[in-house]
Amino acid sequence: MLHLLSVFAPILLIFVGMVPLLFLGLWGDIKKKKRKGENAATQDLLRSPGYSLRERIGELNDELMYYMMWMVMLPVLAYATVVSRAYWAGSGLIAFEAVLVTFSAIAGMVVLGRRLSRIMEDLQRKRLGMEGELATGEELNLLMLEGCRVFHDIQTANGNIDHIVVAPGGVFSINTKSWWKPKEGPDRAKVRVDFGDGTLRFADGRVKDIPYPQLNAEARWLATQLTGAVGKPVSVKPVLALTGSFLEGKTRSPELDVINPKNCRGFFLERPVVLTQEDIGQIVYQLEQRARDIPLSFKEPRRW
Repeated sequence: MLHLLSVFAPILLIFVGMVPLLFLGLWGDIKKKKRKGENAATQDLLRSPGYSLRERIGELNDELMYYMMWMVMLPVLAYATVVSRAYWAGSGLIAFEAVLVTFSAIAGMVVLGRRLSRIMEDLQRKRLGMEGELATGEELNLLMLEGCRVFHDIQTANGNIDHIVVAPGGVFSINTKSWWKPKEGPDRAKVRVDFGDGTLRFADGRVKDIPYPQLNAEARWLATQLTGAVGKPVSVKPVLALTGSFLEGKTRSPELDVINPKNCRGFFLERPVVLTQEDIGQIVYQLEQRARDIPLSFKEPRRW
C-alpha cells in the first residue's frame, strides 16, 4: 500500500492543490448570486489611456502562469509515468523507458521555455507601450483645463486610436510610440525627425520609419466616422507622440506632425479656430458613445 501511494503521490498532490482553487471559485459564484446590492454607478466607464494594452498584458500574464504551471508539472508527470509503469508492469524500472520519458520531458520543457521567453519579451514591449500611452494621456488630459476634450483608446475596425483631442483648432488622432533609449549619454533623449526620408534617427544610431500608413489610416477612419455621424465634413490631423524625447529637425508636415507630449500645450491651443462650440459638442457626443464601453462590475443587465 505504501509503495502504491509513493507511485501516485505526485499526481495526487497536484490534484489536492487544485481543490482549494475550485472551492474558492464556487464560493465566489455563490456569493455573487446571493449579493442583494449592485454597483451604484449608472453608466459604463470611459476607456483610459492604454486600456487595450492593459487588457492584453492581463491575458499574457494568464498565459505566462499557464506555461509556468506546466513547467513545474512536467517533471512530476514524467516521474509518475515511469514509476507507475514499472509498478503495474511488475518488471521493475526499465532503463530505456526511463531515458525516453526523461528526454521527452526535457524536450517539452525546452519548448515551454522558448514560449515563456517570447511571452516575457512581449510583456516587456506591451508594458513599455502601455506606460508610454499613460504618460501621453496624463499630459493630454491637462488640455481639458483649457476647454479641449480628450478621449483614449478608441476602438477601430483594425485596432485602436491611442488618443483623440478635440480642440477649437481641430480634431487630432494621436498615436504614441515608446522605444528604449540609452541609459547614459548627454544626447540620449534626442530624436531627429526627418520627413525627407520618413525616418526617426535616435542618439544611439537606430533608425525607425515614421509609421505613415498606420497614422494616416487611423485619421482617415476617424474622419469618415465623424463626417457620417455629424453630417458635415470633419478633417482629422494625424499626430505621432514620442514620449520622453527631445525632438530635433522639422516636426510638422502636411501629412502628420510629431510632438513630445510633455510640451504639447501650444501645439493644440495656438491654432486658428476651425470648430465652433456646436461642432465640438456634436463631435464629442459621437466620440463619447464609442469611448464609454467599459461595463461595470457587480451590475446586473437591465431587463425590459
